[in-house]
Amino acid sequence: MSEISIIIPNYNTEKYLKRCLDSLIGQTFNDIEIIVIDDGSKDKSVDIIKKYVQQDSRVKLIQQQNSGPAKARNQGLENATGKYLMFCDSDDWYEPNMCQEMYDTIEKQKVDVVCCHNFFDWEENLDNQEKEERLVEKYYNPKKSGKYVLSDKIILSTNVLLWNKIWRRDLVEEFHIRFPQGHEHDDDAFWYMYAMISKKIFYLPKPFYHYFLRSGSIMSTQANKQPKNRMDRVIISEYVLNFLIKNNLKKTKAHLMAGIFKNQLRCVCPFFNFDELKELCQNTNKTIKKELGISETVVCFETDKKRFILKDKSLIVLIYEWIWYRLCIWFWHFSKTPKGKQQYSFYMHRINRNNAYLKQRKENKNDA
Repeated sequence: MSEISIIIPNYNTEKYLKRCLDSLIGQTFNDIEIIVIDDGSKDKSVDIIKKYVQQDSRVKLIQQQNSGPAKARNQGLENATGKYLMFCDSDDWYEPNMCQEMYDTIEKQKVDVVCCHNFFDWEENLDNQEKEERLVEKYYNPKKSGKYVLSDKIILSTNVLLWNKIWRRDLVEEFHIRFPQGHEHDDDAFWYMYAMISKKIFYLPKPFYHYFLRSGSIMSTQANKQPKNRMDRVIISEYVLNFLIKNNLKKTKAHLMAGIFKNQLRCVCPFFNFDELKELCQNTNKTIKKELGISETVVCFETDKKRFILKDKSLIVLIYEWIWYRLCIWFWHFSKTPKGKQQYSFYMHRINRNNAYLKQRKENKNDA
């Protein structure tokens, strides 16, 4: 039994896989097992992994037919033996001391999860627009530092990333937390389910994980793009709701669950027209009232309409935002400070989100 099990789903990343595995076997903390689940790769990934298996007994290879990263990670969970769990994408990599720092922190602080910061590395052919769309630094690297109780507010505001955290495997197994298969946002479900049954988190404001942004990666196909299934986030929320009901958490986590539904609906607003979203919000309110026993309307369509749909005053509001965001970008761009860089990325993200909304709204109108 190892202290840490590192789970890596892999699919056709032969170009980056060596860098990833080298960073893991070169960790200053040696008591780890590295579980690589190949998801039916068609390149030479498996040959590369097999060489590492022969060279280092800590590396394990599991092969499956192409079924997606959720099933691959579930395979890793089924085969993990470590006291703690960590995740890594096969095109990313760890700093040499990441495992040591994360292990020392969770042991010393006696918390259920530790969240660290990330480095951002770019593929050479990634254009500036795509960088700006995908990088919102304050989400990936929160300002919080130290130990916090996992209140509803903390859970909803913490990023759902898997790879910048260390998790207790005993909690995962006790509540049989698994990734919902066949969904784009399975990591959201994992975080919310785990956070529901946890008590404390420690924010470690040091960067240890190298997040590599490239075209064609799992993250890039999801960022600011039309989802394959517009209802995916709603289905994920219902998956978490079933977990809550199964584990008798309704009394203590009902309002958190309502917040999860609301957060997920906010993310899909641009991909629904006015009438569709109205019906979706009404159905969500019915689910919340029926399953959670919350009498008040948690997802208020009339409030959200002005903020997210912008149906009646879209042109006025968007012109205002266009001017305001660009003034902010101009100011922060020339301030040359760390906060300026952060704000620049944030406002560029907001502009691109508005552009995506307008494009989708135009397509909906043409279809009608």
